[in-house]
Amino acid sequence: NYYIQNIVSKTSDQLSKLNERYKAVDYNENGFFVIVEDSYKSLNIIPVSQLSSGEKTIFALSLLFAIHDVMTPDLPFMFDETFAQLDKENLEEVKKLLESRNDQIFVITHDLTWNKENV
Repeated sequence: NYYIQNIVSKTSDQLSKLNERYKAVDYNENGFFVIVEDSYKSLNIIPVSQLSSGEKTIFALSLLFAIHDVMTPDLPFMFDETFAQLDKENLEEVKKLLESRNDQIFVITHDLTWNKENV
């Protein structure tokens, strides 16, 4: 339970950093859920399975970083065309997040907007 709680908490933090409309992550016997703020400032609890492909990518990245930070903080990351589903706004936030981390990170992509000045 300690590891699960810690991972869920860190996933919430990572997800909120990527997009402030994501308020928290919850986990129970039915799976993962994301608490999302809509344009009316209402909070909605959405199962991860119902997120768009880009939102699932953002969630998965947040979960991956959380698991890494709790379980294997010394291992490097390698992403191979991982971010193709992201829109421009979320891609920019992911780039900022990768820049802010003190991990060894390799990104393989054909996207010309990625260059060594950005990451």
